[in-house]
Amino acid sequence: MPRIIRRARTLDALLLGLGIAILANSRPYEGLLFCIPVTGWLLWWLARKTESPVPPRTRVVRIFAPLAILLALTIFFIGYYNWRLTGRTPCFSRMS
Repeated sequence: MPRIIRRARTLDALLLGLGIAILANSRPYEGLLFCIPVTGWLLWWLARKTESPVPPRTRVVRIFAPLAILLALTIFFIGYYNWRLTGRTPCFSRMS
């Protein structure tokens, strides 16, 4: 997060997303607890209008968009893996 706040590079956002994806696959509950404060800090930084050398539009394009795409792909592939393993995905299965 300090690298993202200082430079706002896409590579740093992708590395953060990769770390979150690894945590989601290996330790989902602990990873969720770890990612809640990081998510809050990132959203707070994205929403700020002042005190940042990087303009808000640049923050969204360089940080939020690649991170959102990577996390959406992670969720998709975890769901696909669960579907192929069990025949159903827990999030989208019908309650009977």
